Order: sequence, then structure tokens, then C-alpha cells
Amino acid sequence: MGFSKWMKQAHELAAEHSDKVHAGIDKAATSAKRKAPDKGSYIDKAATAAKSAVQPKH
Repeated sequence: MGFSKWMKQAHELAAEHSDKVHAGIDKAATSAKRKAPDKGSYIDKAATAAKSAVQPKH
């Protein structure tokens, strides 16, 4: 199985469970902001970008 096939499967799986993926991103961002409060705006920006990469499956 080639890498592109794995990547496609991972993308489909993430899309199917986008609500859980988004919750995980939020949890990671909250934890990161606790450890580096001065980097909050960067963390929020990264979390938003990560969420936009995982769209719900229609």
C-alpha cells in the first residue's frame, strides 16, 4: 500500500470523526496555552489552521 493511499484513508477517517479531531485540537491548544501563555495568539492561529484542514464529511 502506497503512502498516498494511506494519506487518503487518514484524511477520510479524520473527516468522519471531525468532531473528535476538533475537540482534540482544542484540548491540545488549551494545554499549550497553559504552558506558554505568551504564545496564545500563535497557538490559536495554529489551532484554527489545523481545524480548517479537517472538514466534516458530507
